[in-house]
Amino acid sequence: MARSKFLARITGNSFWGLNGLDRELVEIIGTSKGFFVELGANNGLKQSNTKHLEQFHGWSGILIEPFAGNFHLLAHNRSSRTSFVNAACVGPEYRNKTVELLYADLMTTPLSEASDIVDQEGHAQSGEKFLARGERVHKFSAPALTLTQVLEQEKAPSQMELLSLDVEGMELDVLKGLDHVKYRFSWVLVESRSHAALSNYLESNGYRFHSKLSSHDYLFSSITFQH
Repeated sequence: MARSKFLARITGNSFWGLNGLDRELVEIIGTSKGFFVELGANNGLKQSNTKHLEQFHGWSGILIEPFAGNFHLLAHNRSSRTSFVNAACVGPEYRNKTVELLYADLMTTPLSEASDIVDQEGHAQSGEKFLARGERVHKFSAPALTLTQVLEQEKAPSQMELLSLDVEGMELDVLKGLDHVKYRFSWVLVESRSHAALSNYLESNGYRFHSKLSSHDYLFSSITFQH
């Protein structure tokens, strides 16, 4: 606790999640040392749901970010205990080697028929407020990998504590790319615009709805996890 207070003083911050989302999350899941996977990692700081756990409580994990400009900042902003993957995660039926996305910083949007966002270009344009001066919304490509492929590549443990998923419309497709038998999470936090579809899918794979942490962030727990 003393170390955490010291770090908070020198960094000027102790929570990074949007509207205190990570603070609320920590109150529920606790801080016992664990392993996380966060998709939509950005630069590792902006609206991060895992930075607090890593910096103040010794967690380690995997950060996945499709935009190369943000990906290259992860090593500077996060611990060497954590590994970084430059990719866009896809569903199991996706066959292309890359994914096209529209860069809008915190609202970077995949261009995909599997997205639950109908107007993907409009959604990305609404994220212009997050861009630095001189930046514009623009199209780019990222390597395509399923979440299972990432976890295998990074030699992730079979049992992990937290999956944090925020990929602007592709959350359900990303979850379909996860082998739920081989890899289990105690907690799954997902930003979603379709709570019913998300709940139906996760409940069919051994998770149960726990709580709604914001207008569009939902927390699920594994039915095998005792809490």
